[in-house]
Amino acid sequence: MALNKAKVITVTSVKGGTGKTTTVLNLAGFLSAMKLRTIIVDLDLYSGSVAAMLNINDGSDIYTLCEDYMNNRFNQFSDYVAKYNDYIDVLAAPVDPRNGSKIKAKYISIILSRLVLQYDVILIDTIMKTIVNQMLKMRWE
Repeated sequence: MALNKAKVITVTSVKGGTGKTTTVLNLAGFLSAMKLRTIIVDLDLYSGSVAAMLNINDGSDIYTLCEDYMNNRFNQFSDYVAKYNDYIDVLAAPVDPRNGSKIKAKYISIILSRLVLQYDVILIDTIMKTIVNQMLKMRWE
């Protein structure tokens, strides 16, 4: 029996203010209407705004998840993922933008590899700088 893996959709641009986050949120709303379990991963690590736009303020973010994973304190994803509605969850960007540079690429890969088994769709909101930086870090680690 094969496992169903999530479709991963990444929205990116080399410039800010092009509507990446708005596009991700609109896609999430559409997928929610189709009753597909969706998680939004905000990888705009220095100025993520998904949580703010959805009025989510529970203190959980991707930095806390990575930090706990590195230090063997990780239990389950639901401790770090905020629920927006029955079909949309959010893994927010770091609350403190200074923590964005502390997130290692290998942990993002681990997180995504686990999320693909729990959701129907993964929407990633990011900037090109984040992708390039993470690829360079992976190459040199």
